[in-house]
Amino acid sequence: MFQCLSATLIRLSLFMVAIPLITSARDDGGELVHEGVVNAPIGAVWQAFTTREGLESWMAPHARIDLKVGGKMRTHYDPDGVIGDPKTIENTILSFDPPRMLSLKATKPPAGFPFMEAIKSTWSVLYFEELGPKRTRITIRGLGYGNDEQSLKMREFFDMGNAWTLARLREHFDGQPEALAASKSPTEGEDAPSQRAQARNEETNRPERHWVYFLRPARDGFFDKPTPEETRIVGDHAQYIRRMLEEGRLVVAGPAFDPAYYPDSGGHAAPLEMPTPGIVIFRARDLTEAKRIMESDPAVRAGVFMARLNAFKLAFIRK
Repeated sequence: MFQCLSATLIRLSLFMVAIPLITSARDDGGELVHEGVVNAPIGAVWQAFTTREGLESWMAPHARIDLKVGGKMRTHYDPDGVIGDPKTIENTILSFDPPRMLSLKATKPPAGFPFMEAIKSTWSVLYFEELGPKRTRITIRGLGYGNDEQSLKMREFFDMGNAWTLARLREHFDGQPEALAASKSPTEGEDAPSQRAQARNEETNRPERHWVYFLRPARDGFFDKPTPEETRIVGDHAQYIRRMLEEGRLVVAGPAFDPAYYPDSGGHAAPLEMPTPGIVIFRARDLTEAKRIMESDPAVRAGVFMARLNAFKLAFIRK
């Protein structure tokens, strides 16, 4: 499977992604099937997936590909990273038929990937179908999933996390480069501070809207004595928020603490119960997508945290 687990675990399987409005997804037993339409000629889409220049134009700051059976596709999502270091993602090309089909298997996930065993049995096949001079349908079949707990979690991980990755491809071809700004390293003649200033300006002008969901425990006494299951689920919640950050969707998140608590005072760091112990501010295109993101939070889905969603206006941002 073509897996792009960026500086972001979330991008790790580009090929198991569901995009609101532009893709459909279905679960056919041991496989996931997703379809999406990109406004670009089939040749351009093929180049975006199979050349170094194409991959680096929208997917990752660093990429290498040897397009042959048994060849390697390697990507790295950290602009300061180096191809070959532990965070490099390696896929092996199983077969290809330009410009109609590409099949890959993840043979070296990045360090820290949480589903190392489950991923060994999976692979992906991408089909490219020309719908017109400037429209291409991409069908992704992710195969080899099992019914064990790790495989089921990995399936959910891919289904949620990779929506943003395919959206990047669409935005790349639609001429909306804002979504790519976070993955670009400074260009010649432009220093890092000026890029950060540009990124701040883009933050308030992205095509997505901003949203916030508020969190608080569903059970009284949660902070005093959480159960082992609640502790596990809160850990999953933290990983979920971290993935939102790594994929570029998160603006800010964190708990609210009692103002009497200071880290060096020895006090108890219990979050406030009113109005909320935590907030998550993020970007989404519409209310439907925002609700899906909130409801996909493992702690919300499991009922450990109650959540409330509001639209949020990013009116002021530090220069």
